[in-house]
Amino acid sequence: MKRIVFFVVCFALLLAFSACGLNGSDVSLTSGIYYMDGDYEDPKIPYLQLDLEENSFALGRESMMSYAEYGSFKITNGKLKAKSQNTTFVFEIKDATTLILIDAGNDEYFQLLENSEFVCIADLCYNFI
Repeated sequence: MKRIVFFVVCFALLLAFSACGLNGSDVSLTSGIYYMDGDYEDPKIPYLQLDLEENSFALGRESMMSYAEYGSFKITNGKLKAKSQNTTFVFEIKDATTLILIDAGNDEYFQLLENSEFVCIADLCYNFI
């Protein structure tokens, strides 16, 4: 009888712990520069720079241009919401080094394609200590 109770309790704990990860709020993310995946010339790649320590971001159409959207972001339910003075961009967190743009906001300057992947290249990703 004790074995049955033990297995039932273990099974219930296993279900409880596995359900905790389903909401996506515990997804870890890496600070650094995320570049849009696609066929771009080197200096003309759209980028997203994240600073997890400061909860700040910069989003630019290309690294050679001085114009970029700046602001803060929040991570909830597996999504990163980056808000600037002009608009709000929403990214789905695929994993620690990949973000998917699911809402490009209403900024006419950027005109980024939704469902575009932004990938953090290993040398440009880092964790703040």
